[in-house]
Amino acid sequence: MNINHSAASESGHDRLRSLPSFFIIGPPRTGTTWLHEVLSRRAVLPSPTKETRFFDAHFHRGIDWYLAHFTPTEGNQVGEVAPTYFASYHARERIARLIPEARVLCTFRDPLDRVLSLYRMKRAYGMIPWGFAEALRKDPELIESGKYATHLKEWLRVLGRDQVMPMFYEDLKGDPQVYVDKIAHFISLPRFDISHEENCNLHGTEKMTHPRNYLLTRAASQTADWLKARQLDHVVTSFKKSPLVNLVLGGGTNFEGIPQESAERVYELFQSEIEELETMWLSCAVAAALATLLFYESSYKTALPFAFLAIIAGTAILFGRLAGALGTVIASLVFASVLFEPRPSLAVDDPVAKAHLAWMAAVGVVLSDLIGRRRVAAPPRRTPTPTTPTTHF
Repeated sequence: MNINHSAASESGHDRLRSLPSFFIIGPPRTGTTWLHEVLSRRAVLPSPTKETRFFDAHFHRGIDWYLAHFTPTEGNQVGEVAPTYFASYHARERIARLIPEARVLCTFRDPLDRVLSLYRMKRAYGMIPWGFAEALRKDPELIESGKYATHLKEWLRVLGRDQVMPMFYEDLKGDPQVYVDKIAHFISLPRFDISHEENCNLHGTEKMTHPRNYLLTRAASQTADWLKARQLDHVVTSFKKSPLVNLVLGGGTNFEGIPQESAERVYELFQSEIEELETMWLSCAVAAALATLLFYESSYKTALPFAFLAIIAGTAILFGRLAGALGTVIASLVFASVLFEPRPSLAVDDPVAKAHLAWMAAVGVVLSDLIGRRRVAAPPRRTPTPTTPTTHF
């Protein structure tokens, strides 16, 4: 009996060791489909379905149900791309309890672009019947998944700062290779080069349309969910690759632009979240700057980081991120003439002074970049133009 208990216990530990070591938790419409395609060739991810939704919707089905979605390969990292986990209390707590060493990555995108992309995806797949303005009032996911600061703080609370890495969608669009390099380093994957095809294959909702028949499309989506819950994912995948998919997806009218008042409403809804997110980042930068004060006893030199931060912050606010970064370089050289007196040379044999300057330069770059991002939370400045209301079914 003890032998059986020991064997069962060992089997349970083996199953827990097979669980993912990293999660890409979204939120939705932040490049997660593209990331899944890229990482699936270098790590073990659920297959053939991208999202198992185990930790937020199917936890009651058990770990064996979850692990059946993976085909582990010795030596490869195991992970999951799961955008619905970001805003899920249950997913967060369950991951923290079962996989306390898990590494989690989330990506933040302009709130209007993201929520509009999410709305179009849900509308195209028959998940909601409403126009954009009505969906903002009736679909909780559109708003909840945009509470960046609220949910990021909770992930940091349950896992710790070393295990959670926030990133920005604009960085993915700007340089996908640098973006995946950071991810690979964070989740302990060997560095890899993305192919030209992968580089050009970032997904969007621009080609999506309203469903030709809302009820038919909704029934197809619900059937797909039913099949996935019973581990018949291959049936859904085969259907998506067949011409039959055109009967239930697409074929309706194109999505129109949204009215100015709706855009402003979105920014109002998320303004406090964006500002709190920026405050979290700025507090980290200021804390790093304050740490440099420990290096100096002279009173006028301890004031240098504050003067430095004030100059960089002002430059970034007035002229944007690039000007802030340029100001960082110039200010660093100016302060170097003080720190390295009587000769402003980076070859000075003063490791403390060199460390101080390095801290200030790094903090300056981060600060200018983050403050320069404040325009993400600013309402769009454009003249309102008449638009056709979104089609309802």
